[in-house]
Amino acid sequence: MNSIIISGKIQDIKGKGIGNASIYFIDSPVSMPEIALLTDEVGKFTLSVPVKGKYKIGISADGFISNEIEFNLQKNDIDIKVILEK
Repeated sequence: MNSIIISGKIQDIKGKGIGNASIYFIDSPVSMPEIALLTDEVGKFTLSVPVKGKYKIGISADGFISNEIEFNLQKNDIDIKVILEK
C-alpha cells in the first residue's frame, strides 16, 4: 500500500510562511499517532497518511490564533494552504 501525501504551507495574512508551526491530527478515518509535526523555516510541511478519507488537522503557532482545517482526501496527494491570524 502506498502512502498518500498531504503537503502544504502555513502562512500569515500577508503571505509570509510561519516556521515551527505545529500541525497535528484531530480526526481521521484510521487511528493516527498523537504527535505534532513542525513546519520548516518557510512554513512548509509534508505528512504521510495510509488511506483516503475525511481528515481534520489542527495548526498552532506562537503569537497566532490556532486554526483547524477539514478536508476529504479522495485523490492520491493534496496540497493545502492555511492562513493563521494574530
